[in-house]
Amino acid sequence: YQHRVVSDDGQVEIRYVVLPLDRVEIDYDDPHSSAPEPDHLFTLLFPGILTEISGWGRYKSREYPEDEALRLFRADWAAVAVLEVTPEYSPERRQALVVALHRNGHADAYQIFLGNDVKRLGEEAKRVQAALRFRE
Repeated sequence: YQHRVVSDDGQVEIRYVVLPLDRVEIDYDDPHSSAPEPDHLFTLLFPGILTEISGWGRYKSREYPEDEALRLFRADWAAVAVLEVTPEYSPERRQALVVALHRNGHADAYQIFLGNDVKRLGEEAKRVQAALRFRE
């Protein structure tokens, strides 16, 4: 992650990850088909990241409707997931709420809310959801 914020009471941590598409390198070695386009990787990266930080691949996720993703985040696609994280990812905070964003031709971005109370993570996510959004 590139940036981290912790609540005043220390109970919630937010990690921000931004992956500009022009910096994405695709190591693809299949002579029978072409490498995937960077704008199509988010459908692979999001579940991959969730599986990696959960360690077990168990999570609940849902996509935002397109109009809501655009209105809230100026994104072409957005999704949210809830999961338990591995101790290696966060020794103090065991629950995560992950908001994933994608804007065609620009970037993928993630807000990873960590804590021990999923309800509080949801409240914090709603409170600061506009903190990470794409420019016009």
